[in-house]
Amino acid sequence: MAVSANNSLIVPTIYNADKFGVLEIAKKRSELVEKGRNGKLALAEISNGTFTISNLGMYGVRSFTAIINPPQGAIMMVSEMYEAPVVINGKIEVRTCMEVGVGVDHRIIDGALAAKFLQRVKELVENPEMLILI
Repeated sequence: MAVSANNSLIVPTIYNADKFGVLEIAKKRSELVEKGRNGKLALAEISNGTFTISNLGMYGVRSFTAIINPPQGAIMMVSEMYEAPVVINGKIEVRTCMEVGVGVDHRIIDGALAAKFLQRVKELVENPEMLILI
């Protein structure tokens, strides 16, 4: 994740995130953000990242392009949540929407895999109860 701290951007690393549940990741994220904003991250806590999540939603940003932080392989961009008219079964309804994108280094990650990843993110955002089952 990208964290704004002291007029700079730092990218703390959550190691082995694939082995943690959502609550464990959230706890570790909170710890690292707090340490980052207080300038207390160790070198090991900002090294060896592979994937970053950049969220500008709290600034009211709906769409943006993030740049991959080498040597990482990908970055996901998350925007603000907003209400918009959408067509559902032929009827216009107001729904909460959010823009999400991913930038990948195609030298190491196939674009089709990135699309499947975003498809899964969409599925989980629309059905958050599935996160409990993971």
